[in-house]
Amino acid sequence: MSSPKSPISPWQTRIFALSVFVLAVSGLGQMPLFKRYHIADIPGLAWTADFFIQHVLHYVAAAVFLALVAYWAVIHLRALSRTYRLTLWGRLRVATVTALIGTGFFRVLKNLPEWSFSPEAVMLIGWSHLAAALLFGILALLAKISGNSTYLSPRLQK
Repeated sequence: MSSPKSPISPWQTRIFALSVFVLAVSGLGQMPLFKRYHIADIPGLAWTADFFIQHVLHYVAAAVFLALVAYWAVIHLRALSRTYRLTLWGRLRVATVTALIGTGFFRVLKNLPEWSFSPEAVMLIGWSHLAAALLFGILALLAKISGNSTYLSPRLQK
């Protein structure tokens, strides 16, 4: 989200990138991929096969991710929308982040004992969350490759 003209500070961008990285690793770690493909057998990486550690990491990284997204949404809606606009790549990624947050919310509900979903709904929620995460990654990569990775651009003054 940061560029030379961006009002978003570089440290916020780095924290966002770190939270996305931890979300990706811990999301994959909750599927038994690290054990299945013997990554957890590498000395020092046994923790990657521990579901509970991955689950907690995912929730902590999600809290950081959500805090930054909420902060940026409020700042943009309140102050920046007068001087900045979302770029096309920004709008696409914001829509994908919205889908990620929505499906993540239902995944959290699914884990609560008070809530019960059918097996089909659980599968749909899980696949939708994974699809949104993959789409977010693909869009971020394409935006970076195209040289249009900023979310915001200055509005043209009249």
